[in-house]
Order: sequence, then structure tokens, then C-alpha cells
Amino acid sequence: MTAQPALAAVQQLTESMLDTARQEKWVELAALEDKRRALLAQVDLAVLKSPANQDLLRHIVELNQDVKQRIQNRQADIKFLLDAFDDPLEKAAG
Repeated sequence: MTAQPALAAVQQLTESMLDTARQEKWVELAALEDKRRALLAQVDLAVLKSPANQDLLRHIVELNQDVKQRIQNRQADIKFLLDAFDDPLEKAAG
């Protein structure tokens, strides 16, 4: 894949991942991440280091940070729910 089209495809996929995370479709998000990893494996490292691609890469990183934050928020929500099921007697005995 050439530089710009490959990174543009990664950007589109990352935008889709963010939309999917906003909708809390976690299984679909995992599938999109698998696709993105496969696509990134096809991108030459020299393409990533090219000054011409830095703005696009920065945008992809920003999108990814938002996806990551949403995942971390979901993890915190799940932890809160699971902690609610902790047995206080089990903790006292532990």
C-alpha cells in the first residue's frame, strides 16, 4: 500500500472505532481493532516517519486516545459494578 492511502484507511478505521466506542459496541470495536492492526502491519515504517504524513498520524493518535479513554471509562464502570458484588464477609475472613 502506498503511504497516504494506507494511512487514510487507518484514519477512517480509527474514526469508525471511535463511533463504535461511542455506541458502546465493544465486540464490534474489538473486531475493528483487529482489522486496524492488520492494516498497520502493511504500512512501511518509513511511511510513518515521513514528515509529509505527520499531520495525519497526529490525527490518528488523537482519535485513538479518545477511543482508549472510552475503553478505560468502560473498564472503570465494570470494575465498579463487580466491586458491588464483593462479599464483605469474604473480605473480613480473607
